[in-house]
Amino acid sequence: GPAAGRHRPAVQPGVAPMDATTPTSVPATAPATVPALEAVGIGKRFGPVVANHGVDLRVEQGEIHALLGENGAGKSTLVNILFGLYHADEGEVRVAGTPVQMDSPRDAIAHRIGMVHQHFQLVPVLTVAENVVLGDEPTRRRGLLDLDRAADEVVELATRYGLEVDPRATVEDLPVGMQQRVEILRALYRQADVLILDEPTAGIAQRETEAFGPLLKAIQGELGATMVVIEHDMPMIMALSDRVYCLEAGQVIAEGTPDVVRHDPKVVASYLGTDERAIQRSDN
Repeated sequence: GPAAGRHRPAVQPGVAPMDATTPTSVPATAPATVPALEAVGIGKRFGPVVANHGVDLRVEQGEIHALLGENGAGKSTLVNILFGLYHADEGEVRVAGTPVQMDSPRDAIAHRIGMVHQHFQLVPVLTVAENVVLGDEPTRRRGLLDLDRAADEVVELATRYGLEVDPRATVEDLPVGMQQRVEILRALYRQADVLILDEPTAGIAQRETEAFGPLLKAIQGELGATMVVIEHDMPMIMALSDRVYCLEAGQVIAEGTPDVVRHDPKVVASYLGTDERAIQRSDN
């Protein structure tokens, strides 16, 4: 099944092809790798409200990139554009260096992008296994859903990534943290190479939040998965991310390693405020 024998995308993270737009000042020692996912000059309005303006995001293969910012900063709009839920007014989305048209989540899934939404997209009355394979079901002859095989594949995936969950449990009977695991399994079942997580720890218990960082690290290590994470849990994000982008009023005001962004004066003023304790907490 899809869970077995996963293969990496055919795009080699080798040297980007030279063309007229390639900067000539790239040092000879560092060949440019092709990013897994890029947003280039993204602009999006909702009536008079500018949700995104000139946003550039470059997500390297196998890295975890975090989006920080207050509510209304434009983070969810950006990831919804990357997943084909919204259409950008300006700019383009590139997958493995190639501009792509994202007209719907179906397009994103075809490009092996998965998303775990803030408000889960699960069907409460179905089982875990049914939810995971929904729309991509293993079938027996005559097109009947093979639930035993679906359950086996879900168990195999769940065990591999430490996402233990009962495949035959009904989703509405599960706590929120478990439902979130089901969402992640759904994306992995569809062989997502890039996983977008919109506030994954919102509404889940503290104990589950603490387990979440190591869980994402495990998925990153096992899959070489690339992730874009919107998250308000500052210490977790700083510990987890390879790169952090901070948005304010629809624009990127800072980007860099967690250490650089954490101490950027614009970020301190915008996101952490002048509360020294918040800054120290993010240092731990």
